[in-house]
Amino acid sequence: MGKLLLLIGTYTSGSAEGIYLSDFDPDAGSLSPPRCAARAEEPSFLAVHPRRPLLFAVNETADPGGRSGGSVSAFSLDGSGGRLTFINRRPSGGGSPCHVSCHPGGRWIAAANYARGTVAVFPVLADGSLGEASCVVAHAVVTHAGAGRDPVRQDGPHAHAIVFDPGGRFAFAPDLGIDRLMIYRFDEAHGALSAHEAGSWSSRPGAGPRAAAFHPDGRSLFVVHELDNTVAMLAFDPARGAVREIDARTTLPPGWKGQSAGADVQVHPGGRYVYCSNRGHDSIAAFDIRDSSALKALGHTPTGGRIPRSFCIEPGGNWLICANQDSHDLTLFRIDKDSGKLERTGPAVAVPAPACLRLTPRDS
Repeated sequence: MGKLLLLIGTYTSGSAEGIYLSDFDPDAGSLSPPRCAARAEEPSFLAVHPRRPLLFAVNETADPGGRSGGSVSAFSLDGSGGRLTFINRRPSGGGSPCHVSCHPGGRWIAAANYARGTVAVFPVLADGSLGEASCVVAHAVVTHAGAGRDPVRQDGPHAHAIVFDPGGRFAFAPDLGIDRLMIYRFDEAHGALSAHEAGSWSSRPGAGPRAAAFHPDGRSLFVVHELDNTVAMLAFDPARGAVREIDARTTLPPGWKGQSAGADVQVHPGGRYVYCSNRGHDSIAAFDIRDSSALKALGHTPTGGRIPRSFCIEPGGNWLICANQDSHDLTLFRIDKDSGKLERTGPAVAVPAPACLRLTPRDS
């Protein structure tokens, strides 16, 4: 397998300068020292275009009232030299955008805005730039929802992510503030989101849906909850765009009483395992999902750093790389494909305030 580029989104309120790059060699299991490839303001989440050498980043900013200030940016990516070149930037349709994803067809991206609880869609133009938003949807308008159980974190809608199903017909937006997974039909011709008969899926009160990831077969969806530290396994009907809960488990060890918050969820490329990160317990929880009717807990692996906000799995399924935001480093783990368990390898790699990790092939 050839070398990969690891793209690293960061929070720039401290010493970080923008988006960093590192060379990852999956044969050797090694990461090069990260280097800043593009200066950017609060590029906390990244998405790589499925076919073109393009990278998209949110700029997680907001004015004091959280009404504006957020944006999404486009960059061209030189896969041989590992260089990023800024193309353009568009208002994100809300404040504090915290997630961006690409439609499988490659013509659109979508962003989730935490501060105002909105999701927005943008066209990817021929030159790689982003056009003006084709659609902005406010969860408060769609659901007429008020506040959730937590008076601080659930004072109203807070969209935390938006992902497309593998077929590209539907979009799913976990909303931490109203304990719902919003489900939209997506019009690929016009870049429009619309509510449909499936409507939404409701988590347990106070759970706080944060992130979601599809199984490689496209038949199930996993949602990690930030506030109650659980992960839910949902069956997905691609014809109707509907989901139903199959199982849900805690991501923390039994009896653990400390403060922690669920963060990221990723499905192993082989489809056997799902992993979730815990910020506070500072671990990766692993689950066996070969029985499609249940989540079987496999245990917890310390991340070797503080506040594991994000992690990614190498496409071959042999490695997991974790971003520890508060200890300012990356840690690398070998994945045992037979057991799903993780083994820490090598020393931590320093990078300031890492918040999101994405891998893409490096041109030779």
